[in-house]
Amino acid sequence: MLAPEAAVVVSGSFNRQRDTADIIAAQFDPAVPRTVNDDWDEYRADPIGGRFDSFTGTPKELQTRINEGLRAWITGETDDAVEDFGSYWARVQRAAADLREIGGPGQTAIVVTSAGTITAVLAQLWGVDRTTWPTLASSVVNASLTKLVVGASGVTLISFNEHAHLEQPEPLMTYR
Repeated sequence: MLAPEAAVVVSGSFNRQRDTADIIAAQFDPAVPRTVNDDWDEYRADPIGGRFDSFTGTPKELQTRINEGLRAWITGETDDAVEDFGSYWARVQRAAADLREIGGPGQTAIVVTSAGTITAVLAQLWGVDRTTWPTLASSVVNASLTKLVVGASGVTLISFNEHAHLEQPEPLMTYR
């Protein structure tokens, strides 16, 4: 079992998010609510113009291209995105606020989302400049865990990008 109890299991609406949340929810009492909230979806911008599959550069070159595209999206230098950056940032704030209302003291809420959205929550929590926020996301391991605690004094980060569970018996870590 992942936690002693879960008050709710929430995911974004992407298939990979819903599928993962379903696997996690199966570990808990069937009475634990399982909800989908598209405010937890990854950003709806394509920082390299839809060419992930055909990109022939190195991983470092790909990351550079992604970072440049995200910077242009954040600063409004491009309008190619399905969703503008301000709308994305606002919905991430809304998702985090909704989560604080779902759980109460001592409650566990599990959220399945994507690296960009996890790090957007952290950037907002820490006051990280919007243009540097993508740097946080670039090192997140797929299927890693981040733990936040909501208390009387606000939200506190306990752990970020925890991935020890992916290192045994053989490394299963992937990025992007």
